[in-house]
Amino acid sequence: MNDPATLNPSAPMPAAPKTFGQILDRTYRLMRAHFKTLVGIAAIPSILMLLAIALLELIIWIPMIRQFPQQPNPEALLHNFSPAVFILSFIVYSLLCFVIFSVYLAAASYASTRADAGVKVTIGEAYSHAWQRIGRYLWLVVLMHLYIYVPIVAVLALVGLAAVLLHFVAGVGASTLSMFFLVLTLVLLYLGVLVYSILIMLRFALAFPACVVEDLSAWASMQRSAKLTRGAKGRIF
Repeated sequence: MNDPATLNPSAPMPAAPKTFGQILDRTYRLMRAHFKTLVGIAAIPSILMLLAIALLELIIWIPMIRQFPQQPNPEALLHNFSPAVFILSFIVYSLLCFVIFSVYLAAASYASTRADAGVKVTIGEAYSHAWQRIGRYLWLVVLMHLYIYVPIVAVLALVGLAAVLLHFVAGVGASTLSMFFLVLTLVLLYLGVLVYSILIMLRFALAFPACVVEDLSAWASMQRSAKLTRGAKGRIF
């Protein structure tokens, strides 16, 4: 790699397609030159998620903790482990994930693209830039998840409906055969879902950098990523 831009992480690389080796080499050199900043940006969401998990655990276990040193009341424990509590906890945790990682991805994209352009930024500057447009970045995360999961859920719902109709139409005597085809269909769908998810993630791999660098809306950045990844999905994968 004798390219001056590749050897010197402070020098921006020319805007041209890169080989797989050039990409890895450039990434390594940028990480080494901006190690504290990039690792610091990545550490913040991990710390926040650990705190969120600890808070949810504390809320669930508070009734039991209050009963010490007496014998814990099983009814109080079961009340806090009810489906309603778990569903609410899952919703709260998912919302926190969306918010935390939308800000993190924007901050990481900002810091890494600025580093690639030869400009140093601090952790505070990266997160400040991300926080100023949190609505846009949060909507981008939501759109990307909808793009992945809505078709999957729709297909699974159709399979479930077909299985129920098949059971009632074919009768109990054909239930074993119906179950065999249902399991086979689910296995094939699982493989199809994996392929579909990977292709979609590759298609939108550059959505956040496009949204941050080019100041695009959420939907426009997804369209931009689809264009930028055309012919490059293999190297990104």
